[in-house]
Amino acid sequence: MKTIIYDNKGETFDRYTVVIGDSVYAISQNPSSPQGFNQFACMTSELVTEDNPLLGARCQLADLPAEVRQAIKKRKN
Repeated sequence: MKTIIYDNKGETFDRYTVVIGDSVYAISQNPSSPQGFNQFACMTSELVTEDNPLLGARCQLADLPAEVRQAIKKRKN
């Protein structure tokens, strides 16, 4: 399943926007913490990705912290 990851470098609490298929998730830098964030945000049809500065720059899964990579892998399953 195609996955696209955006990193806004901490401009917002939900630093990472992750598009998995038709679903969009907002994930913080510490998603498994009780004070973290890892939730469904919207469907891709509701998300404007072109020129949206809040999304940040596209990045690769390998470039993310281990905790964030694990959260994304769980979402994909």
